[in-house]
Amino acid sequence: MNQQPVIITVAITGAVPRKKDCPGLPVTP
Repeated sequence: MNQQPVIITVAITGAVPRKKDCPGLPVTP
C-alpha cells in the first residue's frame, strides 16, 4: 500500500535515486 503512493510521489518529484535509498519513506524534494 505504501509502495503505490511512493512510486507516484517519486514520479512527481522525480527523486528516483532517493527512492532507492529510502524505499518506504516519504520522499521530499
